[in-house]
Amino acid sequence: MNQEEKMAEKTAVTEEEKGAAGTEEKELTRFEQAGKVVKNHLYMSAGMGVIPIPLVDMVGFMAVQYDMSKKLAEIYEVDFSKERVRTIVIALLGSVLPLTLTGATASLLKFVPVLGSFAGALSVSTLGTASTYAIGRVLIQHFETGGTLLDFDADKMREFFKSEFETGKQAAKAAK
Repeated sequence: MNQEEKMAEKTAVTEEEKGAAGTEEKELTRFEQAGKVVKNHLYMSAGMGVIPIPLVDMVGFMAVQYDMSKKLAEIYEVDFSKERVRTIVIALLGSVLPLTLTGATASLLKFVPVLGSFAGALSVSTLGTASTYAIGRVLIQHFETGGTLLDFDADKMREFFKSEFETGKQAAKAAK
């Protein structure tokens, strides 16, 4: 076999490895995978805000945030604890408590026919999406630096959470 035939064979194997269409999917980094998880859960959070039943939307947000936290822990190969996530989320949301209470009040607005439902859905959707975004970003940053759920310090992450919450609010409002 001459040099050209060897090169052609090597190229054929490489193309074969890529697949018939020649489109080998690039493997995503953990950071990129985590970003996709947060983005997908933002869509779910936005959908929770339009649930017409008062306070059911709030339960939905908690379920979405719990699921997102679990998936992020899996990506970063961190032991997952439902109780620890609940503690972290409550501690972080406590730093934006007046806004969180506004979300519960907005959810209750859904009792008012038509206009209340619409106003409540917009407010709740914005706050729920912002909190989901901020929780996701905080967990990603913590896991990226080698942290686990057990060594998470909410006090140290509070300012970053507030900043990401504001970013999430602005993004949610802009998307409407």
